[in-house]
Amino acid sequence: MFSEIGISQALVQSARDDDRFVNTAWTMQLARGVVICLVCVAIAGPVAAVYEHADLRPIIIAIGCGAIVSGLRSTNYISLNRSFQERPRALLDLMTGLVTRGGTIAVALVWPSAWALVLGTQLGAIFDTAVTHRLPGRRNRIMWDPEAARSLMRFGTWIFVGTVIAYLGGQADTLVLGKLVSKHLDALGLVGVYEVSQRIARLPVEATHLFGGSLTFPLLSEVARREPHRLEERLLQVRSAMLPLAVALCLSVVVFSPWFFDILYDDRYAAARWIAPLTQVAVWLAILNNFTSRALLSIGRTRALALSAGVGAVAAVGGGLLGFMMAELPGFILGLAAGDLIRHIVDLTFLKREGISVFKQDIKFTVLFAAAGGISALCNGLAVPGQSILIRWGVGIGVPLLIFLAVAGWAALGMWKIVRRR
Repeated sequence: MFSEIGISQALVQSARDDDRFVNTAWTMQLARGVVICLVCVAIAGPVAAVYEHADLRPIIIAIGCGAIVSGLRSTNYISLNRSFQERPRALLDLMTGLVTRGGTIAVALVWPSAWALVLGTQLGAIFDTAVTHRLPGRRNRIMWDPEAARSLMRFGTWIFVGTVIAYLGGQADTLVLGKLVSKHLDALGLVGVYEVSQRIARLPVEATHLFGGSLTFPLLSEVARREPHRLEERLLQVRSAMLPLAVALCLSVVVFSPWFFDILYDDRYAAARWIAPLTQVAVWLAILNNFTSRALLSIGRTRALALSAGVGAVAAVGGGLLGFMMAELPGFILGLAAGDLIRHIVDLTFLKREGISVFKQDIKFTVLFAAAGGISALCNGLAVPGQSILIRWGVGIGVPLLIFLAVAGWAALGMWKIVRRR
């Protein structure tokens, strides 16, 4: 992540699509892989010595070699994204996943060790890279165009800064929480429960991020190149199609995550029952910002994105600390959400400077999610032992389920209309 310079995003966003530009990008991608490999080779011995485990040295070197394999990946895969050919991309991703998991399991059956994970991952990378070179399109070769390189670096410099900030910001919650609860009798257990609940809570972000990367970004980039005056119109259209799905996904966590933890986990994970639903405040804001940031990226405003990421990270840490002082863990979670809110406000400000406004649309869908999610969360609080059957099942479980089915049906109907219109 610390060497990410946005080559794939640049290839989708840029107006240039000639051989010299694309092959220069591929050369930079390969060089990045070689550098990562050399760093892994250099640190393998010292890391193995620190952990006093000699097997770490060949493992780290093998993982580093995988960076070269990934660096050799053909740009034709990115070209499919640029031209909206998502079916072959999806098939390749599926097959790569099957090869990776299948290879890992096969190696583990014969040689049950950490090497099963390493070799399975590398097998998947080799398969993926080999297939991308069989895709229709240009054949990559080493090439260096100084002007293309400067253009890629101008675009990628702030991608790099934003990626570093995003990485540090993404790890900050666990690191800060670990320090804040260090005097708690079960500090490690509390952090563990928080981490497990976040795995469930963040699923809507990951799902919408997938759409944002593979569909929204190339679409907006195409509009920005050909019809920049229609960018606001297209952005509103995309969000009006995707935000109902996002409401349904976030609401599913609010409604079903308490049942999930009740059924599959023991009493030690009781806090996860409310942590995951409460985290949807931050998740919803992150989803709104995902589409906004893609619009800024489509017009090349990478510096603005890095700035908003930095402001949001600082606000999240500050908000988390203040929230913990006021209301302990619930306050900490809501304080982190303040960082997502401020980051989104900054991005909305930059978009407004470009003549694009989505504020009214944000308010509309936020009010909808707040109402549906708030009522469902309140009713879920009644679905506990000790309540009467009518209260527990009729109100505590029945009402949230009906709300979810109504919202999910509305979202599915909207998606179906879009599919029919193609």
